Amino acid sequence: AAKELATAIRLQAWWRGELARQKARELFPIIRARHSAARRIQGLSRMLQAKRALQRLCVERDLARGRAATALQKVRRGQVVRRDVAPLFIARQRAAARIQGISRIRHARVEAKARRQRVVAATVIQSQWRAVCARRLVKDRRRRFNAAALRIQAAQRRHAAQRHIIPQLLRRRQAVPDMQRLARGFVARR
Repeated sequence: AAKELATAIRLQAWWRGELARQKARELFPIIRARHSAARRIQGLSRMLQAKRALQRLCVERDLARGRAATALQKVRRGQVVRRDVAPLFIARQRAAARIQGISRIRHARVEAKARRQRVVAATVIQSQWRAVCARRLVKDRRRRFNAAALRIQAAQRRHAAQRHIIPQLLRRRQAVPDMQRLARGFVARR
């Protein structure tokens, strides 16, 4: 029974394999067609990718050439402009320098005049202040001189008074007892 079972299993496996091979033979052209179509699609896809990459490279190359051409044109235009415009630019720079020089000279003159005016004003102010200080000094000296003169005059007057008045007072004092004696004598005789 075990042999029969193993034989039956082998027979079934062979039959299944035969059916699968027959089905594979029927499907092989379809599978081959599918593989062929897939290869064709992949080839077309790669070709499109290559074309796009080539187009990108061409565009980049053209852009690079355009940029290079633009850079060359820019350099050339700069040379032409410098050649044609440089004399005008230099003339304008010289004119601007001349105008600036004239402006600086005028500004310096105005500044010098203002400085001179400030110096004159400062000199006048200093002179006036010195005059005020001198007047104060003279006034103070005059006051002190007058005070000293007054003291001297007072001393002189005192001295003169003492010289003339003291002898008069002494005479009067000496005359008082004489007058009293005369007055007593007169009163007594009456």
